[in-house]
Amino acid sequence: MTENELDPQRLRQLMAPAVDAVCAHRMACGRAPDLEQITAIREALEDHVVQALQQVDLTVMPRDWSWEKAAEAFAADLADALMKAR
Repeated sequence: MTENELDPQRLRQLMAPAVDAVCAHRMACGRAPDLEQITAIREALEDHVVQALQQVDLTVMPRDWSWEKAAEAFAADLADALMKAR
């Protein structure tokens, strides 16, 4: 899958819950992120999700496979890893 096959606006929408979770976790730990940090978190998550999706061979995926569902799952896993690491 190439980056051109992704809808950047939709990708940003799909990343929002993961970004929110990481930000909420940081606030709960007493480290409220500022706008610059939130942007960095979002960009890092998006970059990693795009890299993961680029590794997908669409020719072997089932017909009902959805890049959107995969992006949500990747983002959730990455957010979980970030929260556990900090």
